[in-house]
Amino acid sequence: RFVARRLAEHHWLRPVPGVFVIASSAPTWKRQCKIGELSVEGGAIGGRSALALHRLPDFRLGRIELVVPLNAYCKHDLAITHRYTGAKLTTVEGITVTTVAQSLFDIARRLGPWRLERSLDEAILSKKASVAEFEERLTFYEGSRREGLPMIRPLVLERLDGDGVTLRFGDARRLRRRP
Repeated sequence: RFVARRLAEHHWLRPVPGVFVIASSAPTWKRQCKIGELSVEGGAIGGRSALALHRLPDFRLGRIELVVPLNAYCKHDLAITHRYTGAKLTTVEGITVTTVAQSLFDIARRLGPWRLERSLDEAILSKKASVAEFEERLTFYEGSRREGLPMIRPLVLERLDGDGVTLRFGDARRLRRRP
C-alpha cells in the first residue's frame, strides 16, 4: 500500500518495471543510466554511453546503450540493449559500466579506423585503460568472429612490445597535433 500510495500521489515514478525514482529528482542523463542499469539484473551501461561516463573525449551523452546477460529479458524504450557474455565491468560514479577496453572492443566496428586509434591512444595516455587490459580483451576474443576485431587487433598489437610497455614519450605530442 505504501508504494501504491506514493505512486498515486506522484511522489514516486516508475519509469520501467521494478525501478522507482523520486519525482522531484532531476531527470538527468546519469539518472537514466542508473535506471537502465537497475532495470535488468546483471545489466550495465556499455558502448558509447560507457565511454561518455568514463569521460573519454569524442564520446558525448546520447542514447543509452545497455549490456545485459544472454538470458535476461529486457524490453523497454529507455535504452538500446546488447546481449553479452564475459564482458568486463567496473563502476563509475555509482553506475555499473563496461571497462574502457571492453567498450572500445564493443564499438570498434562502428568507429572509423582513425577515431578508434585516437580513442585507444587517449585511453592509454590518460590512464583510463592499460595496454595489458586491451591485450587481455584481445586474448579473450581471439578466435571469435567478433565484428571490429580485425580493426582493433593491429592497434593493440602495435602498442605491445616484449614487456607490454605502453606508448613512447613523443606519441602524446603527435596525438594532440593530429586533426
